[in-house]
This record gives sequence, structure tokens and C-alpha cells, in this order.
Amino acid sequence: MSLQRWDAEWTEYDPINAEYKAQEEIVSVNENIVSDVIVSAYPNPTNTICTVQYHTQNNGMVTAQFVNAMGEIVSTFFVEQQQAGMYQFNINVQDMPNGLYFIRIESNNSIKTMPISVHK
Repeated sequence: MSLQRWDAEWTEYDPINAEYKAQEEIVSVNENIVSDVIVSAYPNPTNTICTVQYHTQNNGMVTAQFVNAMGEIVSTFFVEQQQAGMYQFNINVQDMPNGLYFIRIESNNSIKTMPISVHK
């Protein structure tokens, strides 16, 4: 009885004698899209108040949310029409348990998510 190799078509077990070639670069559709929003938060990690700054490049509807590590929305700060420009708001985290959270800003179908660590 002879053994048949089920993996012969797609595997290479000889790294010394095998010829490896660079793969063609794969470009995702999303790599060519310029983000409409830029976000920063400080101090990070934080234990009292975290300041969030964001800049939108175009006029439009902007949503800002605070999300926990499970993806649950802890707070929605605003959903409003805004002009292009720089904005800032504060998050009070004094009553929140330690952990990793995310600030999520959506503007004109562009979403930026930034981790914020609460550590007391």
C-alpha cells in the first residue's frame, strides 16, 4: 500500500532548496481613500479627564462615541452637523473602571477609532 500525499500540490517542505519569489503587492481599495477625520487624545493613559481633539476636513455630520472593549457604546457625546475645522471636548473617566476604551469619531462615512486606557 502506497501513501498518497494530500498536501503535495500546495506545500513546500524544503526551505533550503526551494525558490521563493516576492509576491506582488496587494493594494486594498481602502488604501486609496483619504480619511476625513484626524483624532488625538491626551493624557493617555488617563485617570480623571481625557481631552479629545479632532479635525474634520469637510463639512458634514459628525458623531463621537465612547466604546468599551466589548464594543458596547458607553456614551454618545454628540451627533451634529459641523463645519470643517478643529474641535475639542473632554471625557470624564473618574467613575469608570480601569480598562481599555475607544473613542470613535465618524465624519462623512470616515471612521477613526482611538484607544484610551483608563488606569487609576
